[in-house]
Amino acid sequence: MATQREEDAAEYLKKHNIIELLDNLSCMLFFHRPEKPREFLIEQLEQLKISQQTGMEGPNLFNNANLDAVFGILDPTNQKHITFAQYKQALMTLGIKDINECPDGANEDRISHKTFKTEAPAEGAWSGSDAAAASRFGASSPFCSGYLLSTTFPGKRPAELSMGTVHARSLDPLPMRGPELGVHPDDIEAPEIEHEQKQEVLENKNVVVQQVHIDGLGRTKDDLLTYEIKEVFRAKNLIDVMRKSHEARQKLLRLGIFRKVEVVIDTSRGDDALPNGLDVTFEVTELRRMTGSYNTMVGNNEGSMVLGLKLPNVLGRAEKMNFQFSYGTKETSYGLSFFKPQPGNFERNITLNMYKVTGQFPWSSLRETDRGISGEMSFPLWKTSQTLKWEGVWRELGCLARTASFAVREESGHSLKSSLSHSMVIDTRNSSILPRKGGLLKIHQELAGYTGGDASFLKEDFEIQLNKTLYWDSVLSASMWGGLLLPIGDKPTSIADRFYLGGPTSIRGFSMYSLGPQSEGDYLGGEGYWAGGLHLYTPLPFRPGKGGFGDLFRTHFFLNAGNLCNLNYGEGPKAHLKKLAECIRWSYGVGLVLRLGNIARLELNYCIPMGVQSGDRICDGVQFGAGIRFL
Repeated sequence: MATQREEDAAEYLKKHNIIELLDNLSCMLFFHRPEKPREFLIEQLEQLKISQQTGMEGPNLFNNANLDAVFGILDPTNQKHITFAQYKQALMTLGIKDINECPDGANEDRISHKTFKTEAPAEGAWSGSDAAAASRFGASSPFCSGYLLSTTFPGKRPAELSMGTVHARSLDPLPMRGPELGVHPDDIEAPEIEHEQKQEVLENKNVVVQQVHIDGLGRTKDDLLTYEIKEVFRAKNLIDVMRKSHEARQKLLRLGIFRKVEVVIDTSRGDDALPNGLDVTFEVTELRRMTGSYNTMVGNNEGSMVLGLKLPNVLGRAEKMNFQFSYGTKETSYGLSFFKPQPGNFERNITLNMYKVTGQFPWSSLRETDRGISGEMSFPLWKTSQTLKWEGVWRELGCLARTASFAVREESGHSLKSSLSHSMVIDTRNSSILPRKGGLLKIHQELAGYTGGDASFLKEDFEIQLNKTLYWDSVLSASMWGGLLLPIGDKPTSIADRFYLGGPTSIRGFSMYSLGPQSEGDYLGGEGYWAGGLHLYTPLPFRPGKGGFGDLFRTHFFLNAGNLCNLNYGEGPKAHLKKLAECIRWSYGVGLVLRLGNIARLELNYCIPMGVQSGDRICDGVQFGAGIRFL
């Protein structure tokens, strides 16, 4: 047990933060390495005392150049923004405690360079306040989260400076009153400095990455990771090493096989070490062989509970097996999938699926059960994302109610569809749920019947969206959907393959998929359709909750229009366009939008439907919608 004197001494050190003060002064000493260390320490203490008394900037190892370097590491592709998670982690690892949780751009998950540099000083990291002293003293170079630099002096223990773990402790409050720090130069014993050649790593000095190590591997194959880290060897200076190491770290995390990846940058050691040589070590923690998950999912005006079982990195090269069971308000499904990326090019991958899906479609009094297998290959091409897919499905259609129309009963039974499909996507939006800028182009084609089965058709559909930020934080959005279904041969198209339109996610003011061709109240879908929407999104009136929860809400004014019909393909394109231009349904209104992260969004609208045709079901007045894809 400690004696009373030892306890009193420990209490004294803790009360006046003596240990923290000495640690931070040591960091300053190691960084600057002054010729006269005693005078230097006294000068730092005097500056710190003045900064606390006047609020002026005190001793500081960071400057704007360092902040620019930190931001550059977090933004290696020069997009001029980082994510909110990167922003928060960077400030935390810089030693900042009171972080602004709602900076400009947080809702869009886009923190700009200007905001990052503004928020760092705003929280005291560069000011003369007591709470910032740890950040001012405790680091000497800008490092991103998960990085650690060891600067080695021969014959000495390495002095480690980390942004993943800030070694300098808080100095709140610093002992800066009275005679406690009445330091005289003669009271400080000059440390003995070994005048040996130091190994230094400087931001503006050319360096050579001699070795890259990966520690913590278990079942992961080495050759997979070689592709992800090879760019680190091409770095020319310290900042370049850190940037390329960050990029490699992001690639390793993207593989989905590691729970944690940290980077340690150290000076090279050993007989073959160069004076400007560096060793980079990636310390990884692999995911468990089996993981489970439970969550809820929001679809287009429906919700479901999802249970999942995942086997990551099954064969050691980022393969993934996934079993998923979903129980929803309108659909129940389970499936098994296998995912395999191409080593060195994660965007190139193949996926194999086996599944069973049972869905209910009350607007058509239809129940459908699909049992199928599919294989798809995804790859980037120029600025697009391409997907090729083959799917074989055994479909079972049945009536959902005894009152189902004869047209639906006639469609009931079993069918087999074997189809080839291709999709192309160009997406420059900053958010898929509630974008503020950018555009989307999506084109999909499906050809059925040529690889077997009794369904034969050619199906084409597209989606276009453009978004533009206007004045007063408002956004103008325009979108258009369209599609054609062409039967091949004499057999008509199936009710399961046709297009449907209407509802809170497409043409608002109409009931869910309840416009177009119908029989005895059951909607049968159409072979051709188009739909367009124009939206003006604005902040809430008077901006309640600005900078916080209120920024998740938007007011929007909308105008929707479209049409759905069956086409006589013997009449020609002009007749088709004329038919699609007849009997246009449209609506307008105002509503409230709530963004649920980047997962889904909710809408509560007041709708006024116009152009209503005989047989259409409308929702005049208040209408609620939930989903991930809105017109």
